[in-house]
Amino acid sequence: MKLMLVQWLRANGYRKLCKGEVRNYEKKSKAISVNIVLSILLGLTIFTFYRLDWSLWASAGVILGAFGVIVILHITLKVPAKLGTYAILYLWLALGGWQLWIGDSKGLLLSHALPFLVIIGTGISFRSLRLSFHVPLFVPVALIVVLLPLLTEDPWRLAATAGARLAWLAGVSILPLAVLLVIRLARLQVVPVFQFAAEKIDNNANRVEELFRQLKKYQSDTHGKSQPEELKARLSECYASLSSEDAGRAVMAADRAFRWRAVRRFVSLIVGVLLAVWALIYILAWAAVPEPLAAEWSKEAVSMATLDLLGFQLALPVGPYVLVATMLATVACVGFLGFALTDDQYSTALWDALVNGPAEAYLLAAVAYIRLSGATSIDESVDS
Repeated sequence: MKLMLVQWLRANGYRKLCKGEVRNYEKKSKAISVNIVLSILLGLTIFTFYRLDWSLWASAGVILGAFGVIVILHITLKVPAKLGTYAILYLWLALGGWQLWIGDSKGLLLSHALPFLVIIGTGISFRSLRLSFHVPLFVPVALIVVLLPLLTEDPWRLAATAGARLAWLAGVSILPLAVLLVIRLARLQVVPVFQFAAEKIDNNANRVEELFRQLKKYQSDTHGKSQPEELKARLSECYASLSSEDAGRAVMAADRAFRWRAVRRFVSLIVGVLLAVWALIYILAWAAVPEPLAAEWSKEAVSMATLDLLGFQLALPVGPYVLVATMLATVACVGFLGFALTDDQYSTALWDALVNGPAEAYLLAAVAYIRLSGATSIDESVDS
């Protein structure tokens, strides 16, 4: 149980509280290994598609089939999985060396650099989108702000004319509001926040269940043989003897890290809101505005990007559709930040997602760790 709490605290940026504990990099190394393998498989798929002119599904089928054979051999014949992984790695490196030898720098970037950016970007985008769902009603706000302008000519003409200047629009409109909130988070007084969190924990009958849900993903690495009932019982014992001194030690250890974590969550939230609103506006534009009308409004030709999905050809309009979605997503994000700064309902929802919720989660884990570790060792860790 203690190891599970240590891993949760370190994964969430609260290393000071448990810095005296032995470090365990097993889970992080597994995650890095999985990302590397996925990047290599994606790189091989891109190589066969770009260099060998295979179809996308043929490329993916061959690469995944070869990986499936490795898995089957490992399960049936007990062949070490590392052998197959090393074979794929050496093949990927050999192909990279060959492309470097023939001077194919474009192909080298596509098969050996782009996959890592795609995997990392996908993970960041997923986390950002997941965080954005903690703030309710931002989709209705986006619809209110952009739906009517989307069905008129002026935004299409302006977006097509602006082009790359949309990046400048996003910077000068979003950054000032975002900076205001960042300053507010950087100057956050954490003691009242944790006092409020402690009151909520005291009145929360499901606090053990909530903490256990957060710790479940670390269970296989640390206490795979322990039953959930046993772990929950140990957590209940920690809170049975909860004291204000324990909460005070937790606050002392999290002061600076908590502010930095709140700022990071806010930046991630902005990215998630932009991605979600952009996708929503693009789909609405695609569904509501025919291509000829979009071309007439924007005075630009609408090009089509064709995707092959399980044998079905899906033609996606780009050009002015992408530009108008970018411009209106920027406007919707500015509206969201404006509501968050001025409207009590949105301000409360944003503060719960960035501050109150994480404070409650941290206090649950930190107090349990303190009770299991002993007050003396924690005091020494915090003081140093």
